[in-house]
Amino acid sequence: MTSQFPLNYEPGVHEREISKNLNLSIPSGFEKKLNNVKLIFICFSNRSGSTWLCDLLSNHPHLNLGGEGLNHPQVLKKSEENGFKSFAEYFVWLVKERKTESNNFVIKVSWDQLFFLTKIGLIPILAKQSKFIQIFRMNILNQAISYSIALQNEQWNSKQRGKIVEVEYRPDLIHAGIIDFTQANMMFDRYFTTFNVKRKKIIYENLTSNRIGILTKTLNYLGLPDIPKSKLAKNRLKVQRNELNSKFAEEFKSRHSF
Repeated sequence: MTSQFPLNYEPGVHEREISKNLNLSIPSGFEKKLNNVKLIFICFSNRSGSTWLCDLLSNHPHLNLGGEGLNHPQVLKKSEENGFKSFAEYFVWLVKERKTESNNFVIKVSWDQLFFLTKIGLIPILAKQSKFIQIFRMNILNQAISYSIALQNEQWNSKQRGKIVEVEYRPDLIHAGIIDFTQANMMFDRYFTTFNVKRKKIIYENLTSNRIGILTKTLNYLGLPDIPKSKLAKNRLKVQRNELNSKFAEEFKSRHSF
């Protein structure tokens, strides 16, 4: 798959570090080690609501809590601890460690990680047992502002304590976020269009306003049975948006609006 990969892109840090330290070849019979496992890839960009979505989906007894197990620090740490020499070995271990008893495995994947998994041939081999869900925000400015705040206080979800710092209005970080998230959405579109792969698209703003409806449709897409709405709606994460987000949004708009 590597020589035939049709999408030009600059590999991200996770791909670069994993490539330097692990064998990327996919061995013959690899798919048999994950036989009957349904892989559910949550396609995301930072501050898109993916952690919240994964938390909500994990209310279902057939789904695990999707994490970022493809980030290079964890990949390399666990590979060293377990003596893995190849990424394929690590991936099989990760799936078996995290999958539910009903053989469903949820994991978050950024656009560059998705490209990487496809380029090395992993996703094509497992395509028939894979599902893709993309969560994204319509309001990219709000996403970029949230990102600029998290970069400063290092609180990426409400369960993290973060750093006690005075968060500043950082237009440079906001502009960078707008570029990154616009590119991420475009890259996901390139991928799913090029490979003719179906995905379930979830708009973050719709999830906030119609949580039960969106989650019910998502479970139907995954072929999973319904569960009581009270259980499905259980929310373990708190909203992080506060008056600072609104203040920064007004500041940004006042400086750039015509």
